[in-house]
Amino acid sequence: MREVASFLGVGALATALQYVVYAIGLALTPWPAAASSAAGYLSGSVLSYALNYHVTFRSDRDHAVAVPKFYAMVAVAFTINASIVALLVDWAGLNAWLGQVISTGVCLVFNYTVSRHWVFRGRAS
Repeated sequence: MREVASFLGVGALATALQYVVYAIGLALTPWPAAASSAAGYLSGSVLSYALNYHVTFRSDRDHAVAVPKFYAMVAVAFTINASIVALLVDWAGLNAWLGQVISTGVCLVFNYTVSRHWVFRGRAS
């Protein structure tokens, strides 16, 4: 339970950063919602890696192994996130924030599963 609670706390911080960048993108740029969401997602990923590595999973995996795996996961989740926002907001006309919240929920489940079982698990590849 500690691990799940920590993952949710780290996720909340990373998501807060993502949403700040998303809000700035929506308010101050001509970018479509999916582009603003993508910029926010990438910003939050840096914070997420550091906190999940050290706090959530207390990993001892070498960064040379963990970082590429983490960003492979981020690349897939980034695509999932941007695709959901593009589909729901840019194509279907759903409210930008509702589309982002739905996308966040989907990515949360994906990221925890992959982080726990592949990215931060032990030293083995």
